[in-house]
Amino acid sequence: YKRQVHDIGLEQVDRLSSELADALGATGFDVEILGFAGAVEAARSATPSIPLRTDADRDAVLRSTEDFITRAERAFSGIFATAPPSPVEVQRPRPGREGFAGAYYRPPPAIGQRPGTYYLSLAGDTFETQTFATTNYHEAVPGHHFQLSLQRRSKDLPLIQRTTTFTGYAEGWALYAERLAHETGRYDDDPFGDVGRLRMELLRAARAVADTGIHARACSRTQAIDYLADLGFPAAQAAAEVDRYIVWPGQAPAYLIGMLEILRLRAWAESALGVDLDLATFHHEILRHGSVPVEILDEVVARYIDSAS
Repeated sequence: YKRQVHDIGLEQVDRLSSELADALGATGFDVEILGFAGAVEAARSATPSIPLRTDADRDAVLRSTEDFITRAERAFSGIFATAPPSPVEVQRPRPGREGFAGAYYRPPPAIGQRPGTYYLSLAGDTFETQTFATTNYHEAVPGHHFQLSLQRRSKDLPLIQRTTTFTGYAEGWALYAERLAHETGRYDDDPFGDVGRLRMELLRAARAVADTGIHARACSRTQAIDYLADLGFPAAQAAAEVDRYIVWPGQAPAYLIGMLEILRLRAWAESALGVDLDLATFHHEILRHGSVPVEILDEVVARYIDSAS
């Protein structure tokens, strides 16, 4: 299985590297002239950033994120049958935690009224905007908040199923949400944001290669760091990523594998149902059972196809 995941990762890295090279070229950064990593860095440096000099600057970013999520809720309403039952609040992480992760989501409790919380780290002097959109789609709408809020507040699931999380499903869905934003035209007027989207999806594919390389193919820490650096990820980020894979094997590849499984199931439903496929209903079926092992989704989609045929 590790070899299979490794090969899938390599295949996706090739695909995404090609797509990212095209996107970089479209924004004026020639990969043949600059090299792949050089073009990625040049595009990142050229993307406008927001100075964070004061608390007012940081509050403005939080409010801008809230506005973005509100627009996303409207934009995706047509392809989802159910809206999240809880609101989402955007906050900075508590003191001492900020900077540990760029962004993360805490779902609402299964019992109680606290909303979902999207934590956005703003500890630096500037806020990079290239991956802002794709991070919002991943962490909030239609990603983790949409998914986990529905799960926690479900009236149909037993408590244990409302509170259990499987990484392949949870992170696979959030990465699928990033892809869905692209498929629905959310980046049509944001070429630098699309570069950021592809950078993030490339990272998830490279993780599958590096993780399995370390744990199944005798790849050294240095080799894994160099592999990520050659794909345009800064050395410090590459080192932190690889250390994560070393101590938490299997977690990082789950993003890619989970997303590919959801895409495979959607393609199955499209092939079986053709024009009768209703994307909102398909998404409802994927979400309404809560976080489950991705293998269970085969049965979920089989039942959906039978009922819709």
